[in-house]
Amino acid sequence: MLKDSIKKQILNKIDRAKTNADDNVKPKDKERLQRFRADKEMYEKKLPNLTAYSFTDTSVMSAVFRMTAQLMKMVFGNSDIGSIKGRNQNDDANAEIHQELCNWQVEYANQGYQKFYWWISECLYQLYSVVMVTQKREYGEVEEEQQVPMEAAEEFMNQCIENKVDILEVSEGLMNMPQQGQPQPTQGQQPMQPQEHQIPCYNVKIKYTKLVHNYPLIENVPSEELIWIPAKTLEDSELVGRRKQVTIDYLMRNIKKKQPDGTYTGMYDKKAVMELVENGSNSLDGDLMQETRDNHENDGETYDIDDPNRKVTIVECFVKADINNDHKLEDCIITVVEDGNVFIRYEENEDGFPFCIVSPVFDPYKVIPDISGIDALGQWQDLLTAIIRLTVQNLALNNNPQQICQSSAFVDFNQVLDGDQYIEVNTPAGEAMQPAAMIPLAPYTLDLIQLVKGWGEDASGISKISQGIQPDTSTKTFGGMQILANQGSEAMTLIMRNIAETGLKKLFTRMIFLNQKYIDNEQVVRLTDKDLVVNRDNLKGDFDYIIEAGMGAGVRETDTQNMLTVLNMMPTLMQGGLADLKCAYNATKKYFELIGIRHTDNLLIDPEKQQQQEPQQQEDKDNISANIQDAPIFIQAQFWAKKGFQSTPEMFIEQMKIDAQIKAMEAQSKNEADLQKTVVQAKIQDQQSDKQHAHGMEAKHMDGMSRERQAILNGQIARDNSQGPAGQGMQGIPDGNSQGNQGRPV
Repeated sequence: MLKDSIKKQILNKIDRAKTNADDNVKPKDKERLQRFRADKEMYEKKLPNLTAYSFTDTSVMSAVFRMTAQLMKMVFGNSDIGSIKGRNQNDDANAEIHQELCNWQVEYANQGYQKFYWWISECLYQLYSVVMVTQKREYGEVEEEQQVPMEAAEEFMNQCIENKVDILEVSEGLMNMPQQGQPQPTQGQQPMQPQEHQIPCYNVKIKYTKLVHNYPLIENVPSEELIWIPAKTLEDSELVGRRKQVTIDYLMRNIKKKQPDGTYTGMYDKKAVMELVENGSNSLDGDLMQETRDNHENDGETYDIDDPNRKVTIVECFVKADINNDHKLEDCIITVVEDGNVFIRYEENEDGFPFCIVSPVFDPYKVIPDISGIDALGQWQDLLTAIIRLTVQNLALNNNPQQICQSSAFVDFNQVLDGDQYIEVNTPAGEAMQPAAMIPLAPYTLDLIQLVKGWGEDASGISKISQGIQPDTSTKTFGGMQILANQGSEAMTLIMRNIAETGLKKLFTRMIFLNQKYIDNEQVVRLTDKDLVVNRDNLKGDFDYIIEAGMGAGVRETDTQNMLTVLNMMPTLMQGGLADLKCAYNATKKYFELIGIRHTDNLLIDPEKQQQQEPQQQEDKDNISANIQDAPIFIQAQFWAKKGFQSTPEMFIEQMKIDAQIKAMEAQSKNEADLQKTVVQAKIQDQQSDKQHAHGMEAKHMDGMSRERQAILNGQIARDNSQGPAGQGMQGIPDGNSQGNQGRPV
């Protein structure tokens, strides 16, 4: 609960801010708006003696429209005014994702073209314009129908209870499931559809709360709604508030409440709003923008207390205050209903300062500059209006001159007043009426008009050629045209740079902050040529918004010519080893962007991505080729169908039979090979036994030999045994045993 002393301080600051707006801001805003509109009522007060003709010059309006067209082309043209860059090297990849996400949120989620058009055009004639950037996080109730297998019903019920999902209807039914064991396709036949079978299930209709909107919301703030205590910048002001009219329905829908995921939506205190609904006023004193915008729709409207359309005026304040009684100032958001000074919101501001202000002229000591080129042009517009009205009045008097007449010379003077064709006179006609003396138009009048227009261009820095208007004959030479074009381009570049530095940088920086804070679940954003997957991981990092150096109309043509020169040099650079394929890709992509082709993925192939994809594609292909035979048959059918092969169930069955026969033959061949190996090993053992028997018989015949002869013979036998199996021959012994062994059948 806020202390009464804090409430008194807040109300006092609101009064100071409203006084500053009423005394210093709104009168100038109204005058600049009237000059932009070339308002006739304003010139009736400025030129009270020249009200016979309502002609007004529209130099300010024409200049603003043409300047807005050029500035909008810079903002939404082929390249970005600025870019999001990572402060660290590891943040560069996420910076690109941030850039694409913020561009999508501006152009599509917020319909940014219309909002930026108002933002830029208003700041040109009013010297400032403000947008408010807050997070739009809205939940909505969604109804869906699902089919749940009966064996999974208990688990489904537990999930519904855990996630607070309401079950509306339940009925029994059947659901289709893919069937296993489908035949494999072969080439040359039509792909078959996967066969399905039905299983019993429950048809369940559920209702749950879902996050439907979650992105930074950009709102144009009318100057009539903005109030602040004077300071160098809005951020430094003691209080910045938005004073607007809302309905009771709006307050009720924005009561603060907790969502199933633990987050809060809404902002207003329920108890305070309900007291306002029951005891609030049922009248409203006009519209806040009535004096400046001529909006009389809500003038003097009255509503019953129970009518949700009843409107109240609230002031949403961003102020420093001690709302938690810790004797420290916190950045706070406090909302007060003017009728009764009811505080319906008071909490710490965790989202930062939401207002982004732009101005074509930068003044480091004031929120709003005192004067700009448009103000100077407005003075010459006033002078042109006076000169042209005098000129028209002079021409009218000379073409329809006044007449000097004597009423007594006419029989009935009403005939003159009524404009009758025939007039009866008492005297000669030449004496009854004579024209007054003509006052010729001053010879320098037309030249003065051209001089005044030239003075206006010099004062504002906005030339005809920079607005797309044909200049006078004195500058129709190539040199003169080029000088004027460069001057106009430099002036527009300066204005665009001030707008980008004062407002665009703050806007994109704030959008980065809100995205990092509030995007908690994975989102998929559809861009022009691809899907952008956004989650917390690829939004992490520290980022800056960098404004591009050259943004003028003439700068782009120069950059295009320079880049074309680089492209012509690229083959020579590549042959000399000074550039590679990636350099050529970057140069070509930059040239396409300069000539208006912003999305080049369908026209150019990034060599780095291609090199990364080739090994991965080969690896995936090898894995698929190796594992596809192990997959279920219906998976194989889908795989071969995608490859262009055709199949029938009979072909799958035949293939399975062939595979089984091949496996049986392989098994039989293996058994026969094992049997043959066993027979060979048995015969080798028999041969070794025969050799040992032959050596034993020979030893008996050697009883009469000397010990030396026997030792030599035994050594030779030992060496023979070490040579290997008997099937290889008894080499080294010159007797007939080896011949006999070689001739023995195996």
